[in-house]
Amino acid sequence: MRYVVFIKSIAMQKITVRYLILITILIIFSGLTFYLNFHQKKRISSVNNIAGIPIDFNGWKGEEIHIDKSTKDFLEAESVLLRKYTKGDLEVWFFIVYNKNSRIALNLPESYYSGHSSYIAKIGLETLHFKGQNPFSANKLLVKDNKGKLLVLYYFETPDIKTYSYQAMRWNMLLSRLKSKHHGGALIRCSAVVKVNQEETLKVLKNFIEEIGPLLSVYLS
Repeated sequence: MRYVVFIKSIAMQKITVRYLILITILIIFSGLTFYLNFHQKKRISSVNNIAGIPIDFNGWKGEEIHIDKSTKDFLEAESVLLRKYTKGDLEVWFFIVYNKNSRIALNLPESYYSGHSSYIAKIGLETLHFKGQNPFSANKLLVKDNKGKLLVLYYFETPDIKTYSYQAMRWNMLLSRLKSKHHGGALIRCSAVVKVNQEETLKVLKNFIEEIGPLLSVYLS
């Protein structure tokens, strides 16, 4: 009889230990979840103000273009910026969509230009090189409509990478979330009307991006 009681006692102790281990794991998991959510909310509440990006620099003069609420709602972005920059007779359209939430999908320029009485005649990559940084590739589009041609360069940026790949940006944002860094990501798009030829327009776009690009990091960190 004493032996049976002893065996039952050991069994109860094992069950108790298992429950304690399970409860400990649940407490640790709940605490970790709270910590991640708290810091996520904290970081989102202090979304970088991309409106602070210089409106005038290196001879370029910027003009703020209003974006209506319905467009912002459609983009589902935390911050959106649209400007027209001019330098003499040169003109470049500058557009940024910025998000800290890696689960929100961005609307890529290909889908935008394909649905506005225009079509994309050519798709490719173009190498950009910011001073003191490694070169990277940006997407290049040639858009045609009944008014003429538009040349577009766009890329994605996080505090860690600059890339032509949307998926690479999403993965980088996800990895930063797992490390509790919660990096944001941005779609950066520059475009210009082809007035003389594509080569000249491409040169203007590349020069513009390589001038303004290094200024963006502090607002996208």
